[in-house]
Order: sequence, then structure tokens, then C-alpha cells
Amino acid sequence: MAPHVPAVTLQDGPAGPVACISRTGMKVWQVIQLYREAGEDWAPVRAAFPHLQQSQLDAALAYSRAFGPEIDAQIAANEAFDIESYWRRHPFTRPPWRAAPTADEGEHPSRPGRAKVQGRRTETRDREHLSRAAADNRVFVTRDYETAAAMTVEFYARGLPHAGVLCLSPALSRQSPDAQAEVIARYAEAHSEGLPPYTLDWLLPVDERHTPTGEGDQ
Repeated sequence: MAPHVPAVTLQDGPAGPVACISRTGMKVWQVIQLYREAGEDWAPVRAAFPHLQQSQLDAALAYSRAFGPEIDAQIAANEAFDIESYWRRHPFTRPPWRAAPTADEGEHPSRPGRAKVQGRRTETRDREHLSRAAADNRVFVTRDYETAAAMTVEFYARGLPHAGVLCLSPALSRQSPDAQAEVIARYAEAHSEGLPPYTLDWLLPVDERHTPTGEGDQ
């Protein structure tokens, strides 16, 4: 069923049709998740997605109000993504430095390490972007875990180029931009060769008490 909100269309995704802002491929749930995390403030959303107009953000909000359970379920599903379970199902996606945890270590990686891939309708464009990224040894960064994971497996199965995906865990995504930048910078320093093709890595939050702010650091 097509949504009854202007500027929002349905696109095919790994789990079925998903509402996206027309002509952008940006998922409504991603916009709304950040909007809610910011205390219903559009400023951080505009900073994260500068290509979106306010009218498009308003359309996403209108859709979320009209189809609240759908958006809530999509956000919840993404938040419930478990990287260890995913690595066990698809061992080729585990980076070589991510040893499987022992029984005492629990289910999540103990060390921290723009995949903006959409549905099949943008597959050609994504393939071109991934091909260039793979050639340049670049890594995509995302918090849309389900889509990135599904596309990683699909690209692997079809032998298409894939440069690797770096996932910002939910806890890290809710930290300050300074903290996120610090974690990514540390990861880049520790893994200068980048991620191997067809792998996903998972970044955990940092102790923000020790995160540089760029001003007045001692």
C-alpha cells in the first residue's frame, strides 16, 4: 500500500518495502530516530543530512505520525541488531582482528574498531560507488545495520565489489559528535589498511570524559 504522505515513497529493502523521502533514498525511520534522539530538535538532523530540505524533514515527520507503529518497529529492529550473531551466520564478514568471544566475554566485541546503501532500485548507483570505494580502499560508515548487512551478503554472493562497512553501535551513535569522531579516528589509526572486502566492523562508545574537544585540552 502506498503511503498517503506527499514526498514519501516506498522502496524495496531487505525486509520488504520501506518508506523513504522521495528522490533521496533516505529512510524515514533514520530521520525520525535522529530527530527523537535530539529531543525533537531539527538542528542535529539538518547537520547530519544537509542535503535534505526542511519540507522533506516535515514530510518524514508527517509520515511517522501517520504510520507510527511502522516507524517504531523499524527503529526497534535496527537497534536490536546483534553483530556477534551476524558474524556467526556469515563468518566471511568477521574482520580478521575480531576473534570470537569466549563464554566469559559475552556476545559483544570488547574493543572498538557512508554505507548508505539503499534498496534494489538504486543498485546500479550503489555498485558504482562501491567499486570506486573498493579501488580506493575506503570504508563506509553507517548506523543502518540491517540494510548494510543484507547488501554485504548479497554483494558477496554475486561477486560484486565491496569495500567493507563500519557500523556505529547504538550507544556510540547517541554520543556527541566529538566522541564519535574520536572513536573513528582511533579506529583509522589502528587499521590504516582499511577493512577487508565484504566485512563489517562494530564501533563501541568511548568514555566521553577523556574525549578531546579541540579547545582548552590539557
